[in-house]
Amino acid sequence: MAIVGGQFEELRNEFNGRIQRINIDSADYSFGTPLGGWCIRLTNKSGSNQIKGTIVRADTGDDDAFDIAPGDSDEPLGVLAQDIPDNSTGWVIVSGIAEVLLKDSTASTHGNWVGVSDTAGRAYSATEPPAVPAHDREIGHCLSSEGAGTNVLCKVVLHFR
Repeated sequence: MAIVGGQFEELRNEFNGRIQRINIDSADYSFGTPLGGWCIRLTNKSGSNQIKGTIVRADTGDDDAFDIAPGDSDEPLGVLAQDIPDNSTGWVIVSGIAEVLLKDSTASTHGNWVGVSDTAGRAYSATEPPAVPAHDREIGHCLSSEGAGTNVLCKVVLHFR
C-alpha cells in the first residue's frame, strides 16, 4: 500500500503525537538518553546506593532487578544511566551510547576496547582486546579519551558479548 497526498502528513502528525520525548530534568529515559542509549527500568537490589555509569548484571533473586557486575564478570547486562538508591527503580542503558565508570586510576582512549575490570561495577579500556575468556567481559568501545582519576566516566558505544 502506498502513502499518497495528505496521508503522509496525517501519518507524521500521528507519529509525532505518540512519540515519547526525553525529559532530561526528570530523568525520564523511556525513549532513550540524551547521548543515544536505550534503557530499561530495573530495581536496584545490590544492597547499597549505586552511581551513574556502574556496570550491572541481572539480579539472581528478584524479578526485574539488577545487582552490581562482580569484578571480571562475563555477564554484564547494562550501565546505570543515573544514580539509583538501594531498592529503588531506575534506568539501565542496555544498548547504544553510555557513560561508563572506569576503574579508578585508569584512563581511556578513543577507539579502545572496553570490558569489565577486576573491580566490581567498573570498566577498563585496552588498545587490543584480551584473549578469551577475558574477551567475554567486553561491553563496547571508547568514544572518548579520559584521563585517569576517581569516578571518571568514559563515553562508550555498548555491545555486550
